[in-house]
Amino acid sequence: MKTIKGENLMIFVKQDDLLGNGSQQLMALGMATSCELNVTVDEFDTTSKDSGSWKASKPGMKGWTMSTSNFYTPHSDKLLALQIARIPIKLYWISANNTENANVAEHTPALTVDGETYMQYSGDAWINNFQATANNNENANYTCNFTGTGPLSSDNKLPGAAVGVDRPNLSLEDGESAQVIASGFTGTLTATCSYTGVTCTVGAGGVITVAVAAGATPGATHITVADSGTSSTCYVSLIIS
Repeated sequence: MKTIKGENLMIFVKQDDLLGNGSQQLMALGMATSCELNVTVDEFDTTSKDSGSWKASKPGMKGWTMSTSNFYTPHSDKLLALQIARIPIKLYWISANNTENANVAEHTPALTVDGETYMQYSGDAWINNFQATANNNENANYTCNFTGTGPLSSDNKLPGAAVGVDRPNLSLEDGESAQVIASGFTGTLTATCSYTGVTCTVGAGGVITVAVAAGATPGATHITVADSGTSSTCYVSLIIS
């Protein structure tokens, strides 16, 4: 049995939670210097006169936390905004197999590292502490602590891929058109909108052309992007002015 290097365990989140791009694909909290997963089980005392000279107890409520220390990047601002807004985020504790490559911008989660297979753990959490430090003549850094709410689930499979888009929000005038690029799809890609005067055409490479007919009624609607391969959908919000 081999040991796993610390740099091969990372905290991942869905791209949409930090980038707002509609993609459900995973991305690591980048530029991390350390991360931690802590699972606890409360206990309650069941000692009685029948226990003899030994204390007795039973397991109680379970809980978990994660924490990360990273150099400061634009993603740090997103985490701080989530904390201020008190919005939970789903975290994934997963091994990664390409951390020894230099200047890796997006690490790839993998449950098999150096021939050994690991589990992945995930759950919803809220940010209870965010601390940024910016010392002179040093890299700015931050620490972020997460408190789990609900179960920490385990699986021996990676989360399934899902379709996403690079522009989850569009604002067009009547007669205008724009392109949205889909990613993460593995099958037939479709884009539909029920709003009168809006057409969606799927082209090669996941390029979706959204066109608003001249004289279309102003209003708000959405475009549904679906992938038959991953059985997943995402949405593009459309404002017509």
